[in-house]
Amino acid sequence: MPKELLDASNELVDTALAEISAKYDSGDDRRAYHNSTHTEQVVVDSSSLAHTYGLNPHDHALLRIAAAFHDIIHNGDSNPANESDSADYVAQCMIRYPCFSPEDIQIVRRAVLSTTCSQKYPKIIQTPLQNEPVSLLVCDADLASFGKPFEDFYPSAMRFFTELHPLDDETSEQYRKFIQTEITLLTNHEYWSKEARKLFPHIAENVTSLKAL
Repeated sequence: MPKELLDASNELVDTALAEISAKYDSGDDRRAYHNSTHTEQVVVDSSSLAHTYGLNPHDHALLRIAAAFHDIIHNGDSNPANESDSADYVAQCMIRYPCFSPEDIQIVRRAVLSTTCSQKYPKIIQTPLQNEPVSLLVCDADLASFGKPFEDFYPSAMRFFTELHPLDDETSEQYRKFIQTEITLLTNHEYWSKEARKLFPHIAENVTSLKAL
């Protein structure tokens, strides 16, 4: 991979993380989940999946960009334009770098769009392009926490609960409903790639642990 493209991709990832931190790391409970912590983890998990998949360096660089920008515009979980706005934004950023071809930009744009949830219950459904590993792997990375060990999964889930219900606590009825929803979502979840199933194998264990709460 040309050094110019590697440097540009690293600069874009760093820029995205800094912008997300400035916008969403306010400490506001309504940003407890969709902030730089989540984005940084998606970037890390995307790279882990890329290595396991054997993704070529060029597409790996595009994957990291898609992961870094997938939530860069996020105005609440119910806003249907989050992903399309983020996809348009990353395209505008990438076009400033002549090392990215029009197809590179479209691959990243399609990958960000693929993280859109077309269904959220009883199963989260995203729509990755099966013939584009950048799209496929960023979707699995976005929900990688489902299959991580419980000590990683539960804090992530609780950050999402706090974002949804900033005034509630773990003794509330909303919390009990949230746990039941998480059990349903995990029970029905399937990763798109065999690499994600290998790297994040703890879904069934997490269901058992949630039921024991």
